[in-house]
Amino acid sequence: MRTKVSLINLIADIIPGIILAMIGIFKIKVFLHFMGQDMVGLYQLYNQLFSYIALLEGGLIGAALFRLYKPVADKNEEEISKQMSAVKYIFSIVGVIMFAIGILLSFNIQLFIKNNSLDTGFMQWTFILYLLSNIIGYFNIPAKLIFEAYQKKYVVTNILQWSQVLKSLLEFLIVYLGFGLIGMLVTGIVINIVSNLLIYILFRKKYKINLKNKQKNYSFLQDLKHLIVHKISALISYNIDILIISKVLGLGSVVIYTAYNYITDTIRMLFEKITSATQASIGELLLKQKEKGEQIFLEYNNIVFFIAGVICVPILFALPSFIGIWYKGDITVSFFLSALFTFNLSYNLIRIPILTFITAAGLFKETKLPSVVEAISNLVLSLVLIHFFGIGGVLIATAASYLISEYFWKPFILYDKVFDHKMVTTYYKKSLIYLIFTLIAILLGYIFTSMFTLSNIFLWFIFYLIYFILNFGLLFCIYYFTKQMTFIDRFKELKKKVIK
Repeated sequence: MRTKVSLINLIADIIPGIILAMIGIFKIKVFLHFMGQDMVGLYQLYNQLFSYIALLEGGLIGAALFRLYKPVADKNEEEISKQMSAVKYIFSIVGVIMFAIGILLSFNIQLFIKNNSLDTGFMQWTFILYLLSNIIGYFNIPAKLIFEAYQKKYVVTNILQWSQVLKSLLEFLIVYLGFGLIGMLVTGIVINIVSNLLIYILFRKKYKINLKNKQKNYSFLQDLKHLIVHKISALISYNIDILIISKVLGLGSVVIYTAYNYITDTIRMLFEKITSATQASIGELLLKQKEKGEQIFLEYNNIVFFIAGVICVPILFALPSFIGIWYKGDITVSFFLSALFTFNLSYNLIRIPILTFITAAGLFKETKLPSVVEAISNLVLSLVLIHFFGIGGVLIATAASYLISEYFWKPFILYDKVFDHKMVTTYYKKSLIYLIFTLIAILLGYIFTSMFTLSNIFLWFIFYLIYFILNFGLLFCIYYFTKQMTFIDRFKELKKKVIK
């Protein structure tokens, strides 16, 4: 049952996610044409600034979900009611405070932009609209958590994802008609209100959980002192790049960064949905069948390395070619940037099993120090290297911080705390084998792609579709003949469960 539910959750996330990714590629080009570099860069800056306001949430959503696993498994609706009543109260306060902080920040947007030429009043009001659009969902957290805890996250995902598809399509029309950034943001507010209202109505219809229980259980707040560290560290690690680039290099460089990052980050987010789709199931597994933990973890690692090789090797060569053809000189073409973005993408895929199991096991306290080291090393290295390598400097800093604090640290914690002190060397030996396979594919890919020159987007699409298939076939053969396809048996088992 766990496997089937995880698959349903995953499909619900992936399909609209792919559609959004395809729309997004066109959005950037359309927005650049109708709105200009500064306006597109400003919109991206708003996204980063709000990420820091969201720091107030402190990781409480993850903590509340973790605390729900046991009462949901025990079918203890009274305890669920106590916890969710507390969650509703806390997040109502959080939402109000976030809005107040955002209002104060709106008076100082210009401080984050080098050589700003935009009207201060315009930036203030558009940031407030962006703030409203993103805060709405915080008042509906309990309903979303209940669906996820009961392994029915696909209900929430379908509504939110398809509403974003609709929003993206409407944005084309809004920008074309000349309503610009303000029109986009107002549309976002309306769609987010409607989608969250629909989620709440379905929640009330399906579950009889009292969200106004006077006996509130605030136990999830006990994890706050650990989670806030993770939250701050994650924000610095994942959201500092654009702020530094905007301040040091200007909004034009933000657009260049965004053009490359959008493609790789979209793929990352699609595969991170694997994490959220399977997390509740893994949490249940670690509660009931802990002895199977390492086996599932290694299988998970096996398939993620395979997927990373299949996707990231073609991306490495396709990305600079695509940028050159699609943006026709509006965006700088750089194989150096492509390689750095692709490396960070590949590692973000490879880290999924580690993060999934650490989160599902609730190892918030144990992994605080690695998270802090990651954030500090990323920030310090970014501030230094950007002056030597420009945009590439912040990417090098991100890659280095990943390796220092996570890949060479967190697996030891996981094996010690979850897998009963088993040897972590098994994980690293397997990973090294998979890395060698990927390097072989890169070498052959370089030889193959350097033989051709592409002049238009149609030829680009056909060529890289063929190359993607060839790369998939190559890696499949390598994994198969070296007997490294342990996930095949899991897929066979999954097929049987789905058919039932």
